[in-house]
Parts: sequence; structure tokens; C-alpha cells
Amino acid sequence: MSNIISIDSKELININSNQDIIDKWLKFADVSNNTKQAYKKGVYTFIEFITNKNINTITREIVLDFKNEIMSKNSNATAYNYLSGLKSFYKFLDYENITQDITRNIKLPKIPKGHKKDSLTIEQLKSLLSSLSNDTLLNSRDYCIVNLMIRTGLRSCEVLEANVGDIQTKDGKKVLYIKGKGHTEKDDFVVLEYDMLNIIDNYLNKRKNVIDKSPLFISLNHNTYGERLKPSSFRKIIKNRLRDAGIDSTRISAHSLRHTAVTFSLLGGASIQEAKDMARHTDVNTTLNYAHNLTRLNESPESKIEHFLRENITPNDFKN
Repeated sequence: MSNIISIDSKELININSNQDIIDKWLKFADVSNNTKQAYKKGVYTFIEFITNKNINTITREIVLDFKNEIMSKNSNATAYNYLSGLKSFYKFLDYENITQDITRNIKLPKIPKGHKKDSLTIEQLKSLLSSLSNDTLLNSRDYCIVNLMIRTGLRSCEVLEANVGDIQTKDGKKVLYIKGKGHTEKDDFVVLEYDMLNIIDNYLNKRKNVIDKSPLFISLNHNTYGERLKPSSFRKIIKNRLRDAGIDSTRISAHSLRHTAVTFSLLGGASIQEAKDMARHTDVNTTLNYAHNLTRLNESPESKIEHFLRENITPNDFKN
């Protein structure tokens, strides 16, 4: 059993009057900052759950009830993230000898294999690029963002964290230094080819007071002008630009631009290892999934069945 007292819906937790417990837990969790935010959301949601039900004593059965509720209200992927956060929190409490880990044998929800988002087709990409212009500062910024993602495979967070001064020359090639997933320093990079450099130059030439420490992509809203773009604003920009191009699907998002880059690198002749290096996948199997998807679609057994039927069965054979 574990006694957890909720302070407030906007606060986290007070255990044995120790309000530093959350900070200690997040330092204990060896995950990225984005994952830490997802973990915290899971704990917030659990506190809301036990608060609404006036629960003071937490048992394994209570956690199972929580699991069932979040699975009924959310996708398996979201429920997985919430429960992962709660399990990480209790693992920490057990490690600190505060309470036993009552979540230890509770299984995480199964999440679908493969990518949650699709790549753009070449036709969709043509529509997107043709719908964009680079005449104004705003249009030039958005045009630059889209091109940078589809030409380098950057993650959204990597785009947002980029500074102007991160564009450097390495062994005669222009690169953008980035802080990769799980890294603490900007010690990774993507190569900026000639066309991409021209697009960046066109965008930066329209800006004023650009210094090395300036964010590469800034807000152009009146109240936040010049500040680094926020993730919510970034997602909204990409989604609106996709809609303007007639692309409106839950399977297409900002992350689809990264998928598009990896997919097109393979279609353009890059090896699995080359695509892996660009995408900075820690596991080559992640890159192989892209190759598998291409093979699955372009050399599908269904197409072979269709060909076999056409060769061996006439249309009259299908009639009753």
C-alpha cells in the first residue's frame, strides 16, 4: 500500500511532506526531456484519477482501475505513455525505500507496430511545395522549415532548438549541428546541400538583427516576435500548411516530414546505413522498417495475386 496525498490539480504530489520528490524522480529517470514531460503527464492524470474518486490508499487494484480507465478514454499509445510514467515513478519510490513498487507486474498496453504517421507521397510533396512561397518573411520561414525537414530528416524538436550559429562548415561542407535524441550537447549534424543553403539564406536575409545565438526559426506574432517557436505553434504551422495543400489526414503531421526524408533517401539510392546515419536512428531495425514498408507496398503479395488471377482466370470465371 502507498499513501499519496494530492495537493492540487495543478500541483504534483506530496509524499511524507517531501515536495522535492518529483524533481528527484525526474533526475533519476534516464530518458529524454520529451519523455519526462510525458511521464509527468501520466502522474498528473493518475493524481486526478485518485482525487476524483477520493482515494487515499493506493493498491495494485487501484492502478489496474486507472489503467482500464485511461485505455477506455485514450489510444493505446497514450495509455502506454501515461502508465509508463506511473511505473517509472513507483520504481523510483521503491528505489528510495519510500514505498513498494505496486506497479511492477502490471503490463503496459500493447501499441501498434510500425509508424503512427505516414510519409508524404511524391504527389503530396509536390502539392505542398507548390502551395508555398518565399516572398514574405512568414512564407519564407515556413518554406524553409518544410524544406529543412524533408531534406535532412530532422525531428521537430531539433528544428525548434536550432540556432543560427549552429550552421557551420565541417570538412568543407556546410552542416547544421544539432542536439540529437538523448544527447546533452549539439554534437551531431545534418548536411546542408546547395539548394537548402539558398533557402536558408533567403529566409535569414529577410530577418533583422540576426546573430549566432538567435533561434533559427522565430515567432512572427506581435506579442512574441523574435522568440523561439513553441512546439504547439510549430505543429499548427505545419498542419495549416498541409491543409493549404489539400493534405488533411490524421496520418499526416509534422513528423511525417521526417518520415518523408528517410523514405526519399532510400528511394534516391541511399543505403540502409546511410539513411540510418542521417536519421540518427539508434537501432538499424528502425531504418529497416522504412525499407520494409517500401517493399511491402511496391512488391506486395496482393499485386502478385492480382497478376496471377489475370493470367489464369478470365472475367467469365467470376460470373455465377
